[in-house]
Amino acid sequence: MKTAVHIVQCRRLFFIASSLLYLLFTTVGFAQTQATSVTTGVTFQWTDTQLNPNFPATIKSITIDGLVYESFAAPTSYEMTRVGPNGHAANRIIQNGVNVISNSSNVTWNTAAIAAFRDKNLNHYFLSDSNGRNICNDFAAVETTDAQVQSLYYSPGIPSNQGGLIAISERNANNCYYIAVYGTPVGGGPEQFLGDTFVRPNSTQWGPQFNAPPNGVDYWNSGRVLENNGTIGIAIFKLSDLAPTGSIITRFELTAATADHGDGKAFIIQKYATPLNETGCLDTEFNGSVVTNSVPAGSTFSLVSGPTPAGESFSFNPDGSYSYTPEAGFLGDVTFEYQVCLPFPNAGTCDTSTVTLSYVPWSDPHCVCSSGNADGPMLQN
Repeated sequence: MKTAVHIVQCRRLFFIASSLLYLLFTTVGFAQTQATSVTTGVTFQWTDTQLNPNFPATIKSITIDGLVYESFAAPTSYEMTRVGPNGHAANRIIQNGVNVISNSSNVTWNTAAIAAFRDKNLNHYFLSDSNGRNICNDFAAVETTDAQVQSLYYSPGIPSNQGGLIAISERNANNCYYIAVYGTPVGGGPEQFLGDTFVRPNSTQWGPQFNAPPNGVDYWNSGRVLENNGTIGIAIFKLSDLAPTGSIITRFELTAATADHGDGKAFIIQKYATPLNETGCLDTEFNGSVVTNSVPAGSTFSLVSGPTPAGESFSFNPDGSYSYTPEAGFLGDVTFEYQVCLPFPNAGTCDTSTVTLSYVPWSDPHCVCSSGNADGPMLQN
């Protein structure tokens, strides 16, 4: 028979062990780790032909394993959050070989910087020969470094959708960034840290070469160059590794993680329109919406084609709502294609997908009224 002392001692040991396990798993759960970049199956498509290094290098799309990504989301605003150790004079904006602005203390700096970060021409970019610190791969050093930090803001926030990407460009592919993503977590709440990683550099790359990153490097050689004939490196990460799917991205920070500051920009690239499948009941008007959690607030919708068959009547509204009335007795599939366009500053960023509305007889379980009246009108959500 155990004594009361033995029982108390056992309880104390259990409490200590439980506490240690809790601390262990809590620490592991919040440990910062390097995200795995996309290093196979990538090609880049361009809207222009670069005849010399001072010509634009405007990216059209990124294809990964046959899937084309072409919806690039640009930031709403820009901030020089912390100037690096060598000061404002070390910062510049370059466009096709021309020095647009050469000091970040200039009153027009933010205007010039946001124009560069929004431009899909990768030869229009931020440049600095210094203002960073050599902290690449050292997560602990991020908390105390005085390296330069630039912030990109998204308002309204950009949803992190399944299959989304973050891409970071860099002149010569030879400098490291630390990137951190902030926003609203899945389920809502105040803005908070969502995820981070380093963008690991290559040795200095030259010329319009195209190849995959070697081991330990995140930048692809893209096949295009900047004005110095330096290869444009492009690193690609899965968005879900930095911002959980379903969260809303409101801020993106770029910290210079090598003494020679990275020279480039960042993009969020993903799909916003999703295929939808709905069910309607025989001889009944269907009212629906193509709005999902995958589109930013303030997006607009339009009809691309359809519906097929036309039915008795159909309407589609800019807020994404629609209604369809079938011909009498029709059973089968109705399809139409729609487009979603993001709000400013991404009004030109649009995506398309399809809706399939399947009409079934009243005997179908979907059409059974919750009141038990199988012959009554369908109760639609």
